[in-house]
Parts: sequence; structure tokens; C-alpha cells
Amino acid sequence: MTNTDKVAGFATYLYEQGFNVVCVSGDKKPLGSWDASKRSDKPPRCREAVAITGNFFADEQYKVAAFDIDDPQTKIMEEAFGPDWRNYLCGQPWSFCVLTGPRPKHLVECEGEDCAIFEDKEHTKAVKHVKLSELERGLAIIVRVPAKCVKGNLGTMRNPEVEIIYSNYQVVYGRHPSGVLYQPVRWEDGRWVPVDAPGAGVVLSCEEFFRVVGLIRGADQLLYITR
Repeated sequence: MTNTDKVAGFATYLYEQGFNVVCVSGDKKPLGSWDASKRSDKPPRCREAVAITGNFFADEQYKVAAFDIDDPQTKIMEEAFGPDWRNYLCGQPWSFCVLTGPRPKHLVECEGEDCAIFEDKEHTKAVKHVKLSELERGLAIIVRVPAKCVKGNLGTMRNPEVEIIYSNYQVVYGRHPSGVLYQPVRWEDGRWVPVDAPGAGVVLSCEEFFRVVGLIRGADQLLYITR
């Protein structure tokens, strides 16, 4: 099976799971139009990379959101879910978690397992050569929340450490601009284990979801989101 076939197959799999699938290019740009609140009547034929939007889910009792963890050292998830947050969110058969790009962000270029760390975003001078396994990576966690939880325009909540993606899309499969592959994973025995077919995401309660929102956006925003 070619890589293009794998990408296309994964897009179809996610569509059948109930997600709104968006085809994206190698630099994470959408290929064609998309809408976070609805999807087409058939799965798109993705060739390079696959993203899913927040908001829409085929089972209308749920909405989809993504926690995009840019800083692997963040304490936000531990504050929200406790020290065992990786197992709670990513260790279940129905979990949907994906390793994203290597860190430091925008400064790494990889070919297979061999990576170079550059001193600048233009990648003009490499300062260190390492194995991919030696580098930390970002993490995307896809969750479902009861539709009744979100009554306002949630949008995308940005924070240097963690973002909540709701009205935008999150890339989950294909090749990252750094050269590495997005890797669906599950947390097992204290480590990340690759999986071929992730679940539809852990279902959070309204309270759990708003706990993360409060840590990222501030408690003063919660009334607007829930009213």
C-alpha cells in the first residue's frame, strides 16, 4: 500500500467514525473549502495529509474539540485532570491521541529517524544532530463533549502551551512539515505506543471541559461560552 493510499484510507476511516474530515497539504493548508459546522455527504479523497475539524460530529449529541499541546512540559493538563492525565485521555480503547511535530517547534528537520536542530526558523545552520526518539513531540488530543455544553461561539482558544481547537481544524495524519509522520498513539505502561485505528475520543463532562477552558482562557470567559 502506498503512502497516498494510507492517507486516503485513514481519511475514510475517520469519516466513518463520525468526524468532519479536511484534506490538507504538506504545509497544513486546506485543500478546498471546509466548514467546521457541517461536512460533505461522502469522505474526501485525501492524498497528502488529513485533518479533522472541531465542532461537528455525526452523532449530534456530541461536539468535537482538540487539545493541541505545543509545550510537552505544560502543567495545564495535569492541573485539569490530575497526574494520570495521559492514561485518562490517551490510554483508553476509545482514545484519539496523535504525536505531532518534534520540539523545539519550527527548528527541527527530520529524514526518517535522523533529525537536525537548527538555530533559526529558516534552517540555515544546524547546531545539533539527534535521533527522533531523543526529541519531545507535540501532542493532539481529540475529545468529545456533550453538545449541550457549548452554546456560544467557542472559537479557538490560544495559549503558548495548549490550544483548544473548536472552530478550526487539527492535522492528525500524514507528514508534518518537519518531515516526521503524525503518529496516532495510545498511552500504555508509561509510554506512547503507535496505533493504526484510534477511537472517536474520550467523552468529557461539561465540568471537565470547562476546567481546561478556564485554565487556558480564564474563568471570566466561561459565562459567555455556556450561556
